[in-house]
Parts: sequence; C-alpha cells; structure tokens
Amino acid sequence: MNPEQNPLITYIISQNSDNFQKDLLISRQKCQGLLEALSKDPLKKIICITSGGTSIPLEKNTVRMIENFSTGQRGALSAEFFLKSGFFVIFLYRTNSKFPFLWKYAMKDIFDNFDDEIACIKTERFLEDLENYSKYKDKILPLEYCTVMEYLAFSLMIAELFKEYPNSGNTMLFLAAAVSDFYIPVEKMSIHKIQSKEFSAAGNKITIELETVPKIMKILTEITPKTKIVSFKLETDEKILNEKVHESFVKYNVNAIVGNILEKRRKEIFIYTKNNVKKVEIKEEKFDWIEEMLVKEIIGLFWN
Repeated sequence: MNPEQNPLITYIISQNSDNFQKDLLISRQKCQGLLEALSKDPLKKIICITSGGTSIPLEKNTVRMIENFSTGQRGALSAEFFLKSGFFVIFLYRTNSKFPFLWKYAMKDIFDNFDDEIACIKTERFLEDLENYSKYKDKILPLEYCTVMEYLAFSLMIAELFKEYPNSGNTMLFLAAAVSDFYIPVEKMSIHKIQSKEFSAAGNKITIELETVPKIMKILTEITPKTKIVSFKLETDEKILNEKVHESFVKYNVNAIVGNILEKRRKEIFIYTKNNVKKVEIKEEKFDWIEEMLVKEIIGLFWN
C-alpha cells in the first residue's frame, strides 16, 4: 500500500499492533506471489471473499473484547461455489469462523449427531466434502483476521494488489463479512486488563466510549476501479434495507449489493444493481443452499 497517499489508510495501519503489521507484510508477499503466477492466464478469475465477524478489543493486551458475531457460513459456502465455478479464492476470514468444505465437521457435532442407521449416508457426504477439499485446497489462499482494524488493513492491502494485477477486470471483492460499526481507538485503550475494583466507587459501573469505524468502501472503489465490488446489507425491515442500499450506491459506487432480511436470510436474498433489483429465493428442491443461487447470479451478472 501507499499509505502516504491517504491519511485514513495511514491511520488504519497505525491502529494495528507491530506483530500484525509484520504478519500483514508476509501475507502481502504471499498474495503478490499468487497474483504473479495467475497473471500468466488472462482469463483466470480471482475473488477475495471476506467472511465472519470482527472483534473490538477493550485493552491493548487484550483480555476483553466486544464481538460483532457471524458464523461465516455465507462466506464459506459462497467460496465453495465460486471454487467449483473455476475461480481462485482469497479467503479473508475471522479466526475460528467457518471454512469451505470443513465447516460441517466440528467434532462435537459429529459425535452428538452420529447415527449408526444413516452412517453410510453421512460417510458419503463426508467423502464428497473430503474430495472437494483435496481438489480445491490449492486454489484457495486463506488469510485470518480477528479485530476490525486487522480486517480493514487486509481489505486495503488486497485492493491495492488487485489494482496492480494486469487482469484486474477479472477480480472481485465479495465483502460478506459482518463488520463492526464501532470501535475504541488504540490510543484510548487501557494498556492492561481493566480492573473491576477501579470502578467500585462509581457503583460498579463502567462507561465505554465507542467511535464510528472508518468507512473504506469508497476508498476500495477508488484504489481498484476495474475490480468488481459486491457488498452486503443485513436489516430486519425491507423498507430500511432498500433505503440503505440506495444510499450505498450513491456514497460508494459499488457494482452490486446483496440484501438480506434477518429472519429470511437462509432462504431469500435481494441482489441490487444501480438500476435493478432481483429477488432470489429457494423454491426448487435441487438447491440446498441459497449461496449456490447467489453465486450463479453474480457470475451471470458480471461474466456471462
């Protein structure tokens, strides 16, 4: 990245630890090597999928944090279907969130739900996932983040590399992660674990002041204008969803927005472009996952 060109980028980098910044440099080198290798095929399509929630540390030596929870299921499933469609995937995911092809196999779930009578069926499904994982593991580059500032730094780094990629028209940022809206600047954090006894005189109450997380969507579109950018909106009210989607197109100039209503998000989504909206829902038995339909629609929208 060229942080001197944008003070916000400089600020985001400064909010991360020295250790993370070293890890970010190593990750950049891995991504750079990958893109150099893939650039030999001008038709190769590369997608960066962001997945999972983000955390907000309360201390520099972090013991406590505020979570923006997401399992990462949508991101993991979408990655599976993009891989099967011939894409190379950079998978930017929250540590311990769901990972493509592996997410169904938490050991506790296997033991709790094991049934001798249907073991053969489950074994077939396991072997299918194992085969897919083995087939596609060399076509996915996993990058792990934890905090919201780590997430922002990674996203900016990948956008910068996509800008430099000679076939940037065949790149996409698929921003499915649930990003926190608020945070505590590192300069305002306690260095060590916050001690409860320090607040006993205030009636055992602690006040935490949060600031708005920097918005980077506009910067991403400016850094890499040829990269297709798909963002996500989750709401509980369809009217509010439509209003926020319209605002996002005006503010950030993204290519498409995937809208979700919370209680229907597993069966129904809306795919917005600047001049159109399409409702996608599971009605046919051949589709087990709404993400399969989503990926088909996105590919059709930009590459068919």
